[in-house]
Amino acid sequence: MSQIFISHSKHDRPLVDLFARAFGSTSVKAVFMEYESLMNGQSVKTQHIQDAIQNSAAVFVLLSANVNDLPHTRDWVNWETGVAAHAGKEIWLFETASDQGKIDVVIPWFSHYIPIDVTIEHAYSYVRNIIESYDDSQVLPNAAALGFLGAIGMTMLAPPREQQNAAIAGGALGAFFGAASASKKHMRPMGTSTQCSKCKRVYHIHVPYGYSFRCPGCNSQLELIKPGPKLPQ
Repeated sequence: MSQIFISHSKHDRPLVDLFARAFGSTSVKAVFMEYESLMNGQSVKTQHIQDAIQNSAAVFVLLSANVNDLPHTRDWVNWETGVAAHAGKEIWLFETASDQGKIDVVIPWFSHYIPIDVTIEHAYSYVRNIIESYDDSQVLPNAAALGFLGAIGMTMLAPPREQQNAAIAGGALGAFFGAASASKKHMRPMGTSTQCSKCKRVYHIHVPYGYSFRCPGCNSQLELIKPGPKLPQ
């Protein structure tokens, strides 16, 4: 089962509830981490967190004023996104739209940025679609089934002395196409690729054209402008 690591504040109950509900309707496991629960006067087991991130398909960071205003929480956000970036994980920043103007934490590493309004049903559907795109529950069964059929098919077509190699090649090819056909990555909402005019960071922003937002990489104020028609060359 695929899993997604989630950083959040325990004080953001409406935001956490939306994500919990979205995960509940999928086959993807949510690994919730609350920064406040980690700071209990004892040493934090960073290896446990690193392992959880390493074993996750992606990392969701839920940014809010509560996260922004706690220094140790801000530090954990940056540390965990650093671990995720080093592990090659996609990092999704979800920032509460109601806290616009109250958040200025800068995140060095991220792939997607989504200002989210928990009061609208579309937010739930959008989050659920992202989660479902990481569902790998059918990848292995499909790979095994088509790998088996591919091995049989290639064996039947090959001369007797080449049947063993043909079975291996057919099995590998079938497994590849089986895994590809079961992957839901093509369903993943990708937003709009944008580049910050100040920090030059390139990422996917999930907002409509004309929407003003802050760049999480440098805290600059930006606006997503619809590209004009291409000029003839």
